Amino acid sequence: MTVFLCSGGKKRSRWSGGGRKPLSTKLEELLLEWIENRRACGLRVSCKLIVKKAEVTYRDMTENNLVDNDDFKASKDTTVDATGKKSITLKSTGHEKAGVSVCLAAKADGRKLKPMVVLKGAKQEVAALKQKLQHRAVVASSANGWMDTEVTKIWVDSVLGSFSFNRTLLAWDSYECHMEDSITELLKAKNIDRVIVPRGCTKYIQEPDVSWNKPFKSSCTEKCDEWLGTVGINEETTLEI
Repeated sequence: MTVFLCSGGKKRSRWSGGGRKPLSTKLEELLLEWIENRRACGLRVSCKLIVKKAEVTYRDMTENNLVDNDDFKASKDTTVDATGKKSITLKSTGHEKAGVSVCLAAKADGRKLKPMVVLKGAKQEVAALKQKLQHRAVVASSANGWMDTEVTKIWVDSVLGSFSFNRTLLAWDSYECHMEDSITELLKAKNIDRVIVPRGCTKYIQEPDVSWNKPFKSSCTEKCDEWLGTVGINEETTLEI
């Protein structure tokens, strides 16, 4: 019998061999080998990556007639590694502190507006990205990589667009540049009314925190992890557990 120590010091037990059995022992072995190989290369292994790898591996096994059950679904940001480790070494680009801001917005009917990417300095990169992403995103730069008054003006002009005879309501948070007089006048000139979500209230009444920001950040992390596995990066970062 196995004993687990839970939060609060309470103990619970489970009979050895209890719980749901693996659908395929071969699949478990292939997944373990894949995890060990990625960790040996210093690459992060998230639960989402394991789920995706499990689904791809199972599909390959089905095509090769190694399993005969089509009813398969993997079960669901930390990094997975062998138990007992005191620290985890991860591959790094060396740019962990190079911040970038992304401004996401949508209309009340759910249609997404063009996203805005704000880089820190990087004027040459901004010029190149503007050309590359001109129909997909608005690219700008600021001294610290955050939204400021000038960048907000660019966002209003580029994303919200020109004057409309129909009055529009814009809801955003109480970030300092959102309440600047110059921004207020710019919005008025475009026939846009502004409503400010009070400081500390976004978690209660602003859906984008849950519906946009979290999925977007998770997707970026997942794409970055996949990309790190395809390029030759030698720099490493050690995380203490």
